[in-house]
Amino acid sequence: MASSWPQLLCLVLFTTCALAITPLDHHDRHEDPDADVIIEATKEKFEGLVEELDFVAVVFYTKNCKECDDALRELEYIDDDLDKYGIEMIKVNNVEVAAEHGVSVFPTLIFWRREVPILYEGKFDDREVFDWLIHHKNSYVKTLTDDNFERVTQAASGATTGDWFILFYEGSDKRCQKLMASWESVGARLDHKMNIAKVDTESNTELDERFAVETVPKIAFFRQGKMFIYNRKEFDTTSLVSFGGKWYKTVKPERVPRPIGREEMYLDPLSSEISTRNFLLSMAAASIGLICAATLMIVVFIGLGYLKLNAEQVPDYMKINKDK
Repeated sequence: MASSWPQLLCLVLFTTCALAITPLDHHDRHEDPDADVIIEATKEKFEGLVEELDFVAVVFYTKNCKECDDALRELEYIDDDLDKYGIEMIKVNNVEVAAEHGVSVFPTLIFWRREVPILYEGKFDDREVFDWLIHHKNSYVKTLTDDNFERVTQAASGATTGDWFILFYEGSDKRCQKLMASWESVGARLDHKMNIAKVDTESNTELDERFAVETVPKIAFFRQGKMFIYNRKEFDTTSLVSFGGKWYKTVKPERVPRPIGREEMYLDPLSSEISTRNFLLSMAAASIGLICAATLMIVVFIGLGYLKLNAEQVPDYMKINKDK
């Protein structure tokens, strides 16, 4: 009986160590991935789901692709778990549809959030993908228009809203459509470092004219009242992020053009502040002048009254007799 205590102690220690080194997951990993098969979607079904649902994760793959098979096997572990977070995962085996969204390498995962896509660039590990999807449900790119561009960015004044990295695009242009998922990835990677935005020049003609957008996509980095035009042929996420980080310094800066026909609506906040300050200073100076003039008049009147009073109190013998 005594000899069983060391054995029992060893068993307890072994069990504790085994639990300690067992990785904890954010979701339940199913033992049989075949129990959760990702839905296969045609082009029509894919487009319908993206339009109807808030969150759709799409895996573009091809047949006879080992990397695709491995990725799908990993993702099938989390398919049901994503349903709990309102995320629908589907797979699409259509090279033409993939190309429309800038996909040329397989497998590729793109996550649509209320019809706004973002490109996944990590490993196809079930835990990593799961965490990434959960934490990227919101868009990182602001939408700018003719009405709010200068008020929000203060680009012409270089005032208080920070740096802006802006994509000018046309919604109907296929090259721009291919870029949208990567641009969202740029927003995710540069989040908290600068503002990332987009402008649809088809529906915002004033900005199209103001920034002379002759070809799309056109990308510009705005910093302290200056504009740096992206002049590279590569539109991958890494190149774009690098430009927003440091590469913009290699480009000759241009002055940000003033708003067209909206000067009264887009008053430079700094100029407005200076004008207000000058006005207040002028009013203060005028007020001080009036106070001084009034004070002087009071002093003069008091002085004259004092002299008149003293003149009446002068003795008769001290008065000058004009008759003499």
